[in-house]
Formats: sequence, structure tokens, C-alpha cells
Amino acid sequence: MKIACLCATYKRGLLLQNALACFCLQQPSPLAEYGLFILDDAGEFNECDESNVFLESTITRYASLPKKYQRLTDTAKEWGADAYAVWDDDDVFLPWHLRQMADAFNRGAEFYRLPHVWSNYAQKRGTVILEPSAGRFHSSWGYTRRLYETAGGYSNSFLCSYDQEFGARLARFDRVPFVDPSYLPSYVYRWGSGAWNISQRGEAGYQLLWDSLETIKQRPAGKLVPLLDQETRDILQWVQQRPN
Repeated sequence: MKIACLCATYKRGLLLQNALACFCLQQPSPLAEYGLFILDDAGEFNECDESNVFLESTITRYASLPKKYQRLTDTAKEWGADAYAVWDDDDVFLPWHLRQMADAFNRGAEFYRLPHVWSNYAQKRGTVILEPSAGRFHSSWGYTRRLYETAGGYSNSFLCSYDQEFGARLARFDRVPFVDPSYLPSYVYRWGSGAWNISQRGEAGYQLLWDSLETIKQRPAGKLVPLLDQETRDILQWVQQRPN
């Protein structure tokens, strides 16, 4: 089972380093059955030496996030992906995230989403709470390539609710929803990122996001390296100390 993690990014270098570290440093080793596919359409990173990390860097802007995800799934399909996992650059993925997802797919799951996720909503730095997912939290999802293609993939929507529309279509074609109560929450949603987070900006979110991103100074192109930020280190320590 080859799982391709899809990461769309733009001018978020420090966050991207953290997302890369969550993949390279936190997931099970060896990573032979996992690949991280990054599309950087700010062209800020021109190389990455990490194993099973595939970086596409371009200065040609994509019109929307669905367009970027479509490009990522096309590239991952060429790699031979059996399934896709969303890997947002501003969130935290715990060490058992891909292991549980792979286990679910190997047991016949088509659309992987957990009933609860962690989030830092209204919490002091480095601590998180459990939130019911209830169809939200796009970046905690995984889905087989078969289901993705059956459901028609990502739409060309410019609405910030594109992910919920996509999830609803996946759920309609998911014949037997898979639930295993022994699985632990494995994903942390980071709130409070303002213009970074279109889901917190209403249906004008895309334009507000694009406008704010264009004001950020372009970084010179360089090598992408994994680096866990301190908040992620604190969250990892806090979650691993909690009772199951």
C-alpha cells in the first residue's frame, strides 16, 4: 500500500519545514511505502534531499487550492500511489498518523477519517483538546485512489468550502464507512492563523488569502530541510503524556 501525502504550499517556509519534519522525523521508518508530494508555487525551495520527498517548485501560480491538489494527485499517480493523504503545511501530524491510515486501507477502508482530532483552539501554547471531526478537518483525511477517481476528484471550485464539497462526494461513494475504535487521534489542527486559514474567513476566504499572501516578501530559493517548531515539540510531548 503506497500512500502519497499531498502538500500544497505558498510562502510558508517555516511551516513547510515543520510539515516536512512531521513526515521525515515522526512517521514510521522506513518510509518506503509513503511519499510526500509538495507543490510550492512560490518557488521558494528548489531542492530537498530527504528520502521519498518529491518537490515541485514553480513561480507559475495556480489559480486555486483544488487545482494544486489535482496536480499533486496526478504526480502521485505516476509514482504508483494506491491512496492519498492530505498533508497541510500548517498542521501537526503525530507519529502514528500514517501507520493507522495504512492499516485501515489494508483492511479495506476507502475513506479514512477519525471521529475526533486534536486542536489548539483556545488552549495555552503547547496543549490541545479533542474536537469531533464531523466531516471537517480536510487535512486529517485519507482516501484510496480508486475512491478518489470514482468520486471525480477535486472540483474547480473557488469557494473555501471546496474541501467539504469534496468530502461529501467521497462519503457518497464510500460503500462501507470504516471505523476502528482502537485508533488514536493522530492529527492536530492549528487554529488562530488568521489570513493563513481560509476556512476562518468565510466565502471571501480565497481572495483574502491571496491578497494577504501577495504582500509577503518572497524568500530567495533554497534547500528545504525538516525542522520541528517549538509548538509542535510541545504538542508532541503533551499528547504522548496523556492517557489513551
